[in-house]
Amino acid sequence: MRGQRVFRSLFTMPLFAAPIAMGYLGLTIFHEQVGAVNTVLRALGMVNLPPWFSDVWLARLTIVLVDVWQWTPFCFLVLLAGLQGLPEEIYEAAVLDSSSGWDIFRFVTLPLLAPVLFTVTMLRMVEAFKILDIPFSMTNGGPGAATQSLSFYIYLTGLRNFNAGYASALAYLLLLMVLIISLFFFNRLRQIYE
Repeated sequence: MRGQRVFRSLFTMPLFAAPIAMGYLGLTIFHEQVGAVNTVLRALGMVNLPPWFSDVWLARLTIVLVDVWQWTPFCFLVLLAGLQGLPEEIYEAAVLDSSSGWDIFRFVTLPLLAPVLFTVTMLRMVEAFKILDIPFSMTNGGPGAATQSLSFYIYLTGLRNFNAGYASALAYLLLLMVLIISLFFFNRLRQIYE
């Protein structure tokens, strides 16, 4: 593909930005008065502009969008490496057996790529559990406490309220949750390939 290196460089740029910087960039993009998104919506003729940080669900959505925007390049790189590592001989045999591209994807590509998909999903989920920087910089946990993640709450409890014992207990609870979910993923992956 022409320009593959340029596209790869452009698409992976958000991955190398600090999460706190991505949060402030998201704050700038989704600002309710002068943000880029509301400016474009206003130019398109929309009168009732969305209150990105005042509404509970919209604030959560903006945090999810910025987090997905930052970590999609990681998933892209891992899945691209997985796709490039698939053997061509299997595809040549599959083309002879089936004429449908959907069948080749469903019965050949997806099963071969399943370990990579499981790994990427697990890594992203673990990373999502410990999200702190983006909600801290975009909404400071608001409106109210609607966008406080468990990591954010642990930070507030331990470092702002100086309740280190309770914060460390919560941190152990978060670790146990992530371990249980990771074990579930590994067991599921083991069941598929046994």
